[in-house]
Amino acid sequence: NGGAQRNLSEKTLPVTATHPATGALEYDAHNLYGHYMTLVTVDALTDLNRGVRPFAFGRSTFLGTGRVAGHWTGDTSSSWRDLRRLVPAVLNAGLAGNPFTGGDVCGFMNLATPALCAAWVDAASLHPLMRFHHAQGFQEPYRWPAVAEVTRKAVAVRYRLLPALYSAGALSAAGGCPIARPAWFAWPADEGSRAASGAWTVGDSLLVVPMLSPAGEPLPTVPAPEGAALYDFWRRTRVAGGSPAPLPPPEIGGPPLLAIGGTVTPLGGGGNSTAAAREAPLTLVLAMPGKGGGGDATSASPALKCGRPCPEGVPACGDVYLDRGDEKAWGLAA
Repeated sequence: NGGAQRNLSEKTLPVTATHPATGALEYDAHNLYGHYMTLVTVDALTDLNRGVRPFAFGRSTFLGTGRVAGHWTGDTSSSWRDLRRLVPAVLNAGLAGNPFTGGDVCGFMNLATPALCAAWVDAASLHPLMRFHHAQGFQEPYRWPAVAEVTRKAVAVRYRLLPALYSAGALSAAGGCPIARPAWFAWPADEGSRAASGAWTVGDSLLVVPMLSPAGEPLPTVPAPEGAALYDFWRRTRVAGGSPAPLPPPEIGGPPLLAIGGTVTPLGGGGNSTAAAREAPLTLVLAMPGKGGGGDATSASPALKCGRPCPEGVPACGDVYLDRGDEKAWGLAA
């Protein structure tokens, strides 16, 4: 909290206290208050708006909260260190069952530099939850012309990729795989993928490799096996696993983004609202598998999927889920 190590009992009940009804230690039950508060809130919103799926997210969550609500990571500091820490925080929350997670863009406490804020915007644009929030309120992106321009481009990319994020959310709700997954989810046997803490995949099809350090530092490497079929999503060029991350064209914006071979990514037309993005034309971007060592039609290092495997003879496939965004009942379709 603010870079300080603080006692868990600060400003709240001692963790050694016991709950008289069950005898449970406060240490074991601490976050259950936030969990049950969220459940009650979602139940109330559901009763008030029957047939409409409610939206809720909180800071204090527990195992199981992710079934009904999202999560944000709390009071991060506006620092490069906390930007780097945010990625595993989002990924760990997804692995613990809360897939719709993100952090305060540009950090919550202290003030970011324009360069830090711009890098944070780029990275957060492909987190499941993206929102600007700050203790002092002095680092909205429009305060710096350069950050405002980065934000316009990054958010435009996010809105074009809403079908991919939304479909990954539907897969998560149906089967439990996180929306944002560590790279080792796709290549569990690859040492570079297992060691990567600053990259993630969105669903089965996209690998995000953001720049999480100041200019002048070495570029991050692509956390995938050398033989994996990967493509720069915007340039449509082949990228090798373990190589320095490619930079997106300036006119596109957003973080470096790679399509994983053998997958299909739904790409929308964008817009200034989710309603407008939903009405825009839909494009399916197919990333073909590479040639294996034996000359077959599969990659030498194929990525594992959480969605359904491709039918026999189909080189690339994926799932697309579309609805109005608020239906209470929903189902996943191929």
